[in-house]
Amino acid sequence: MVGPAFHFYPDISSKVTIASTSLSNNLRSLNQSLVTFEHCTLTIMASTCLVLRRGIATSAVCYGKRNFRKFLLPNKRGSRNFKEKQSKDPYPDYPIDKRGTRDTGIKVGNKWIHIPEKVPELIVPSLEGFTLKPYVSYKAQNIELEEFTAKDLFDEIYAPKIKKDFEENQLLENGDPINPSEYEKLTPQEAKDRAGKTGCDIFCESGKDRNSVL
Repeated sequence: MVGPAFHFYPDISSKVTIASTSLSNNLRSLNQSLVTFEHCTLTIMASTCLVLRRGIATSAVCYGKRNFRKFLLPNKRGSRNFKEKQSKDPYPDYPIDKRGTRDTGIKVGNKWIHIPEKVPELIVPSLEGFTLKPYVSYKAQNIELEEFTAKDLFDEIYAPKIKKDFEENQLLENGDPINPSEYEKLTPQEAKDRAGKTGCDIFCESGKDRNSVL
């Protein structure tokens, strides 16, 4: 049984031959010519080869001038090969902004010589056995402060409450308060743990809440 294609085109091979001959004649007339489109290059050579090339952007602005004044990137323009050439024979019109940094080498003629010893390093000294105290300006007032002892802490926190309870007769026969305060309820271990917390200050200025001491 003969298919539909063979029914309308009994001689398909002759039709294909005619089409190929016509295409060859058209390509032969355009031999060794270059037709360039936007982001598309059509190259027709003697071997009848078609090469397509397409970019990401299709805007005509890509073919305009680059205004590098809009991009504040000092010393960042150029490829790695360009920067290597700049170190040997620098281009005189290329500006170099050092941004306040010191050179890590010397220039001999047109060649740049790098010196590893001139590369800055961060050195942290060891403070082991350091006996000097922090610097205090001479304009500061001379304040003599004695060592804060346990007695001073007791006089600052517990003594005012005990004195007040004694005057108001709020003490038991054994000396314990009838209405103990928050600090008087603490055990020795709890008071020690509070004193060792971060941000704890054993000093209390006048006018501040005493509850923020411990």
